[in-house]
Amino acid sequence: MSTEPEDVVEKHTTQTGRTLLQLNEQSDGTWIATQMDIELEGTGETAALAAMDYCRKVAENG
Repeated sequence: MSTEPEDVVEKHTTQTGRTLLQLNEQSDGTWIATQMDIELEGTGETAALAAMDYCRKVAENG
């Protein structure tokens, strides 16, 4: 949840949308984040870290 006033957030928002990440816990306790029809994968010690890794890779690969 944003702590900024709503009008500040609206001024900085240029695009909205939704996406769905699939998060799977592996047998070794690590997590993998994927998205349908995207050939990238994020990994991490937690689901949040896997999602962060995935988003970083999406940003790098445009």
